Amino acid sequence: MKKVIFCTYGFPGTGGGGTFNLIKYLPRHGYEPIVITNSHKTTEMEERLLLEHFPAGIKLYRTSAPLKSPFRLFSRFFRSPQLARFLDKCVFFPDFHVMGVPAGAFKAVRLIRAEGVECIITSSPPESYHLIGLIAQKQTGCRWIAHFRDLWTSKEIVNKPATPLHARCLKKLERLVYSRADHLIANTRGNHDIYAGTFDVPLDRMTHVPNGYDATEVPDITAAPFTESPGVFRIGYLGYFDKPGFPWQAFLLALKKLAAAVGEQTVEFHITGHVSPVAKAFINRENLNSFVQLHGVMAHSDAFALVRKTDLLVVLHYETGYSRAIVPHKLYHYLGMCKPILGVGEETGEMASIIQEANAGRVVSFSKHNGIFDELSAYYRTWKTKGRIEYHGRKHVVERYEIQQLTARLAEAITQTVERREFDTELPPDRPSFGME
Repeated sequence: MKKVIFCTYGFPGTGGGGTFNLIKYLPRHGYEPIVITNSHKTTEMEERLLLEHFPAGIKLYRTSAPLKSPFRLFSRFFRSPQLARFLDKCVFFPDFHVMGVPAGAFKAVRLIRAEGVECIITSSPPESYHLIGLIAQKQTGCRWIAHFRDLWTSKEIVNKPATPLHARCLKKLERLVYSRADHLIANTRGNHDIYAGTFDVPLDRMTHVPNGYDATEVPDITAAPFTESPGVFRIGYLGYFDKPGFPWQAFLLALKKLAAAVGEQTVEFHITGHVSPVAKAFINRENLNSFVQLHGVMAHSDAFALVRKTDLLVVLHYETGYSRAIVPHKLYHYLGMCKPILGVGEETGEMASIIQEANAGRVVSFSKHNGIFDELSAYYRTWKTKGRIEYHGRKHVVERYEIQQLTARLAEAITQTVERREFDTELPPDRPSFGME
């Protein structure tokens, strides 16, 4: 079995998403993954995930990486968290996690030479982890695949360089990674098109591999609904609720309006995931506690089992200049649950296209006056009339996003990259080198 290194941050994560499932199923396609991740105190959920689902025999290495910024002292001494964040952005380039790159690169180079590894895959975010692949490729000649699970500098809602100089250097570094990597993995079709159109990455050096869902994690499709308090219209939400830019306030206010119209005792909104103090304060201030239930961060299996019993699943998404190319990971999990979906976000984006193609639900922009309320009301009336909301999803479309099929696509990309005979090691003249020739 051929060996491939996966460099990824925070493995396995509380939910096991991201690269976990790809790594889990890769041995079925002839590749033995070796995982390099940062050292961090694993949670009980992570330990449970590794114990129950991580294949035996796969090697996992944790390298040293500071988890806290040395500038946090400024935050305490000067009572200025903003100053600490600014210093972080000034000093740590391209991001704070660059401090873990030396140890990660050293371990990768040693493993490539000792284990006969033919390919290294670096996964982001954080984007600094791609520097591990850049260094390993330069030192060993090993093939390098850069796996992007999100946009980089184009995602302006999180990409906020400290200075214009930092912004220019970051753009150059981004182009360097796209130029040097032997192959790119894009997690959405929109991102794939951005890499090709904006950064001139050849189509034969890219593969579209969505995040997907694991059919073995999805509860039985015949799972019984909530048995307590029958006659209640239940809405479910999985994951981080109030990420910056999410229209969570608009959704909660629309839900409040629905509850006022039909009676608070007939509506419940179940959130399984992180909810910030800001959102909790908003829920208290708007008197939503009677029908908004916060379950906190849960293991994926437990969270899936809970939201699978609700009548309607909700996904919130940004509406920005680049959000059309982004697909929230939870959408794939929702598709696997075969439940009706209400998307709140771009009506012409990739998220909307997937929902529409799968015939899995509807999407509404939060900018539309009463749009969210109107959609919630329509779903409620259907539920009230029929006792449930019928699901008419297209199975053949949904199954495209099953993780085992996607892992096969990744394995094919690895094979093509490793077997490519002709490889131009010189950068085009308009590409930055950063002294890497």
